Amino acid sequence: MDSYQYFVIAGRLIVAIAFIIYLMPIERLKMFRKTAGPHLNANIYIKGLNNKNVILIHKNSPVPTKWKATLSTIKDNQATIDLHLLYGSSNDTSELGYWQIYDIPPSKKGKLAINFSINISSDGSVDIKAQMNKQPLKVRLLEGAPGKIPIEN
Repeated sequence: MDSYQYFVIAGRLIVAIAFIIYLMPIERLKMFRKTAGPHLNANIYIKGLNNKNVILIHKNSPVPTKWKATLSTIKDNQATIDLHLLYGSSNDTSELGYWQIYDIPPSKKGKLAINFSINISSDGSVDIKAQMNKQPLKVRLLEGAPGKIPIEN
């Protein structure tokens, strides 16, 4: 075989591998991901209105990390939004805490856009921030420890 044929075979092999990876489900690709440095050793969930846990930040995410979303009110003149955060696996979760965004100005339901973020520092500390129209809203921890997530190095 000459060098041209080696290049053709190598090129076809690279295309085949790329195609296989493209077709793989995301969950199976995670086994190839190497996590360097500190990372979360558990998923972070929020408990939804229907009591279902929704993953916000996945296990093995590097820290520090941040998750953002835009929330709105579900009732007219709603003054608070409660956040129930958990960490763990899908069948075994632990309480991270209950936070509350409060002093939300009166408005019709769904009219306000409240930007909400969870910041996790490299030591596992959790900080919740909220703002509306670039103005900070008040957030308080109602129940639970002052949010600390287990970190692996």
